[in-house]
Amino acid sequence: MDIAIGTPPNPYSAIMDTGSDLIWTQCSPCIWCYNKPTPTFNPADSSSFSRLSCSNELCQVVPNSFCLFDCFYSYSYADGGFTDGYLANETFTSGVGSGNATSVPNIGFGCGFIDQGNGFSQGAGLVGLGHGPLSLISQLNEPKFSYCLNPFFSGQNSTLSLGSLANNLPNGTVITTPLIKKRRPRNILLH
Repeated sequence: MDIAIGTPPNPYSAIMDTGSDLIWTQCSPCIWCYNKPTPTFNPADSSSFSRLSCSNELCQVVPNSFCLFDCFYSYSYADGGFTDGYLANETFTSGVGSGNATSVPNIGFGCGFIDQGNGFSQGAGLVGLGHGPLSLISQLNEPKFSYCLNPFFSGQNSTLSLGSLANNLPNGTVITTPLIKKRRPRNILLH
C-alpha cells in the first residue's frame, strides 16, 4: 500500500500485515537496514515528528520496549524478521496525488534503524492491521474498514478503505467476514 509520512508528506510503500500490530518504517540514520523501493524516512525533514516518551501508553503496550531517554522497541516476526528502533508520533496521509488526500496526526509508529527480514524488501516498512492497540485500525478508532490484499510477490498494491470509504466499493465486489473477539479457551473432554 502507498502512504505518506510527515509534514510535508513523504510517500513510501508499505506492506499491510494482518498478523501484527506495529506500524513502522526505516528511519535515518539507519544503522543496519535492507534495500527498499522508497527512500528512508528522515524525521529531521518533518515538522510534525515527535519521539514518544517512556510514559506514553503505546510504549507500555509494545512488546520488548525499554527506556533510554525515549521509548525504544525490538519487534520480531515469525519468519525471523525484526525491527529495532524508537516509537514516535507522526502525521500519516493517504491518497497523496489523488486529489483526495486525508491526513491523520499523532499516529504512533516505529522508527526503525536496525531492520532485517526476507520479505521486507517489498516495502519500506509495515502497517500492522491486527487487533492490538498499536495497529492502524486501533489508533484510528475506526470501526468500519475494508482491505483487498493482493498476493505478496505480485507487484500490485493492496488497498485499504476506512470509514465511509469502505461503503463506496462497487456492488458485488465485497465479501464480509465478521471479526470476533478472542474468547477464553475451553477444555473439552472427548471419549
